[in-house]
Amino acid sequence: DIHRNNHEDNNHNNPVLIVGSDILYNHESHQCLVNTLYQLSESQETRIILGFPDRDNQDEESFLALAREAFGDCHTTLGSSIPIIRNTNHNNKRRGSGKNDSKNKLDLRLLDFSVHHHSSST
Repeated sequence: DIHRNNHEDNNHNNPVLIVGSDILYNHESHQCLVNTLYQLSESQETRIILGFPDRDNQDEESFLALAREAFGDCHTTLGSSIPIIRNTNHNNKRRGSGKNDSKNKLDLRLLDFSVHHHSSST
C-alpha cells in the first residue's frame, strides 16, 4: 500500500528511496512500473534501486527503453545495471523443471539511479 499525505508538506525536501526486487520479469508490466516510479518521484528527489536476476531475455533493455523515455525530461543518473552476485557455473538460462539447484542460479544485477524532476512554474 502506497500512501502519500498531500496535506503535510514537511518532508517535501527529503529524498525518497524506492527499492524493488525481481520486478522486471514481466515485460507487459514495464510501462505500468515506469509510470508508477515516475509518479512516486514527481514531488521530490528520489533514488530508485531495482535488483533482478539476469535471465538473458532482455528484461533490463526493455525496462530501460521505457524508463529513459519517461524520465527524459528529468535529471537522472539512469544507466545500465551492475552485477552484484555472479554465478560461477556460467549456466544462466532457466531450463528443465525449475528446481532451485546450483546449475540454475542466475547472476543478480542492480539498477541504481536517482531522479530529480525539473521544477515547473505555475
